[in-house]
Amino acid sequence: MHLGVLFYSDTIVFAQQPRDLKGRAVANHGLVRALLRPGRGHYVTLIVSGPTERQLVQDFFGEVVRSPNVELVTLRELAAAVRARPLDVLHVLGPDLYRGLALRAAFPAQRCVVTGMTHTIAHDPFLGWLWLSLLAGPSAADCLVCTAPTAEQAIQAMLATCRARLPDAALATRVIPLGVEVGDFARAAPLSRATLQLGADDIVLLSCARFSYYTKTDLIPVLLALRELTRQTAKPVALVLAGATGEERYPELLQLVAQEYGVAAHVRFVPNPSETTKRGLLKMADVFVAPSDNLQETFGLSVIEALAAGLPVVAADWDGYRTLVRDGVDGFLIPTCAPRRCDTLEQTAPLQLDSLAQLFRAQAVAMDLTLLVERLRTLVEQDDVRCAMAAQAGARGRTFDWSRIVPQYGALWQELVAQAANAVVSPPLAVTLDAYAAFHHYPTTRLQPTTRVLVTPRGQEFLCGTLPVRMYEAMEEILSVPLLTALLQRAATETTVDALTAACAPLVTSADLIPYHVAWLAKYGCVRLGGSDSIPNNAVPS
Repeated sequence: MHLGVLFYSDTIVFAQQPRDLKGRAVANHGLVRALLRPGRGHYVTLIVSGPTERQLVQDFFGEVVRSPNVELVTLRELAAAVRARPLDVLHVLGPDLYRGLALRAAFPAQRCVVTGMTHTIAHDPFLGWLWLSLLAGPSAADCLVCTAPTAEQAIQAMLATCRARLPDAALATRVIPLGVEVGDFARAAPLSRATLQLGADDIVLLSCARFSYYTKTDLIPVLLALRELTRQTAKPVALVLAGATGEERYPELLQLVAQEYGVAAHVRFVPNPSETTKRGLLKMADVFVAPSDNLQETFGLSVIEALAAGLPVVAADWDGYRTLVRDGVDGFLIPTCAPRRCDTLEQTAPLQLDSLAQLFRAQAVAMDLTLLVERLRTLVEQDDVRCAMAAQAGARGRTFDWSRIVPQYGALWQELVAQAANAVVSPPLAVTLDAYAAFHHYPTTRLQPTTRVLVTPRGQEFLCGTLPVRMYEAMEEILSVPLLTALLQRAATETTVDALTAACAPLVTSADLIPYHVAWLAKYGCVRLGGSDSIPNNAVPS
């Protein structure tokens, strides 16, 4: 099987800045690493935007991308690559399935299936992506992979809403969870308790999540529970709050609240932990606390990381969390309650900043604090229960190892490829911007085959190397120096765009790049464009 994966290198940049790191990047990198490992039985083409991104990907993933079954292809190289080796599957590392559908439509000979995967599905862009994906004409063999049954249920509800306006709207879904490299967590070295001024006998509760009450979770109820817990037990208890800090200065607020509640001596903060520090915290702690309340949480990657480290998890009975923790086996689920709906909020939500709308909704999601304290007290005071759940947690975590998740993708892709042989692909609508058609009237004129081209003195200096013309780094994906040189040489005597295209066609994979290069040379004064052969800006685009 030939698998193509659309990979965006911005997630690598995020991964190198703990402050900006999000679960989406961690999950996508984990899946890609697992797919690239030798022995998976498929050929993988990672599709990146340009040469700079290709080098970034090679440096980040290391030897695994140098396997003979792995190829890195830039967007410019993609047409030739898929002609030489047609794709069976094109996978998008997000829920914006329409991008893959548009790419397939750009290469009509490709009969590949297109799949995507959910991350956050409750923010403003998602519904737009869903509409675009439906309009792009998915076949019955295209599929959106949902990371949790709760996510699939939400998407099916959205699809039902879409069908009110688009009766034939349909999109196949399948549930496959995210994964982790279990060994990375199970074998991690515990962080020294002395680093955080914790005692050897302290029962350490750990919450590890991005510090954001807007888009992640409200941690003040956990401090309330800690206040009550420390009053009910004689055991020494400490709460460690770790995570990326973002821009909200939430840790400072939590420190103030901890002081007001009289529990500051029990609380430690670890802002922006590295991956090594995070794993060390998980191995050092005794109990993991996951108090989710936000619709933007879909799965719960931090929960399976905690399970992989062998920690019993006390989690909100909320979204994907409830499918990860087995209540009373490897942790406890704490019931949550929310209003049936609040039209006052929903009527104005489209006018709000998305993060503010999410906060307003999350502030009316309540955990049973009494039961939370009770469950935490059980794990703090009953060593046998805590140890038994820790053992079960480790076993549960192993079920989410990528070695068990990737075969589920493989089985799905095999099924979809077989189904695609008989699937009807609807003619896609234009769901991506055709900038040249929409804005054809913006320039005064547009190049025509008969537009005359003549090199200028500046162009001669460029050819001789006496006057460098700087290219922006990103332009290396589009611009070819050999082609620019050839065009200037051919334009030493006046010629036309059509003649240049015919003469230089062997230098490019697509002839439409030649007029583009001519326009670039004109932009920097290297060629002069001649006379009245260009068409006026009020003409209808061809």
